[in-house]
Amino acid sequence: MGNLCPSILKAKEMKYIIVLLFLLPASSCVIKPSSTIKVSSDYYDNRELIVQGGVWSEGNTYNEFKYVDSSGVVEESAKYIKPLSGSYKFKVEIIYPHPFQFAYIDTATQSGLSSQIFYVGNEDVDIKIDDLNLNKNVLSGKISKINREYLTLQTLYKDFVNLKNFSIEDPGGKLQVMEKYVMENPDSYVALWDLILNYQVYRFEKDRRKILGIIKLFSDEVKISKTLVAFQTELYKDLQLVEGVIIPNIFITGHDSLVNIASKNNFTLIDFWFSSCVPCIEQFGILKEIYASNKNKSFEIVGISIDSEKQKLLWKQTILKYDLPWIQHLDFEGKIANEFFIKEYPSNFLIDKEGRIIKVNIEPSELKDFLKKELK
Repeated sequence: MGNLCPSILKAKEMKYIIVLLFLLPASSCVIKPSSTIKVSSDYYDNRELIVQGGVWSEGNTYNEFKYVDSSGVVEESAKYIKPLSGSYKFKVEIIYPHPFQFAYIDTATQSGLSSQIFYVGNEDVDIKIDDLNLNKNVLSGKISKINREYLTLQTLYKDFVNLKNFSIEDPGGKLQVMEKYVMENPDSYVALWDLILNYQVYRFEKDRRKILGIIKLFSDEVKISKTLVAFQTELYKDLQLVEGVIIPNIFITGHDSLVNIASKNNFTLIDFWFSSCVPCIEQFGILKEIYASNKNKSFEIVGISIDSEKQKLLWKQTILKYDLPWIQHLDFEGKIANEFFIKEYPSNFLIDKEGRIIKVNIEPSELKDFLKKELK
């Protein structure tokens, strides 16, 4: 009796127990919505797949769902599964729609393959996973309402996205589409997640302030969601370190504080990286060229790596291998990166003599042109 809810009672019984319902604990009548994800895969049969729900975040601050079955292994918002005999299914308890994605780690090539995003809301979802090298689309059978919305939204901003690799070629143009869409669809969790999943593209202050304005257009229901609250918090943090702001005065082991290093040069580039970051390493060549041309013109670079203490030898070997001549600091606990709210790598800050930020995430080619103009 204590587990009964009005929705499953016969009408003639209602008048006898309606008073009792008010006396029951609130949890007695809470039915938590859940959805089943049905997975089939002949290609990855008996091979471990990873399903990631929502977005990975420290402390799982963005996501409001959980895996409710005991199968597989769960780590934060990821679940490791092995489809047997070509099929598998698991259930998630979900408050509002979240994006999901499958991935496979090829241990032979040490490469990761991932599927396209799909959404899980209050409907079951059918997934079929073929070779992710060849086909990243995993939606199968009848497309749920929430996934139809996602496909519709993609068509609205297709002119600003490269459909071959899904890279955003015109971030500003896409944001204009998103602003109009949210104004017309303030209850859309799909739009909210789309902003979050593509946030790393929006590196400039004007774009991030635009996003801050867009999320204020969502309905009250969406605004109080764990996801939007976490995203808004991140936005406010990021906007604390924008052009014109003086950086935190942090001490660099064996050298000086960042502000004091800056005071000895007209311009200083603070470059955040780590040893296994391919895009970070790809920039070393042009950064060395820029440094050689400008080190005698009052220009400095401070490299800050987040390699762990266990990777200290690899960090040193990487510096030697690429013959990096500028100041290097190992931030193995990530304290400095946290002070600068770094979430992606490489990231950088170009600062002036006062430690004031001139540019955030300046491209090496842009840095080269800037220094050529400013340092005679």
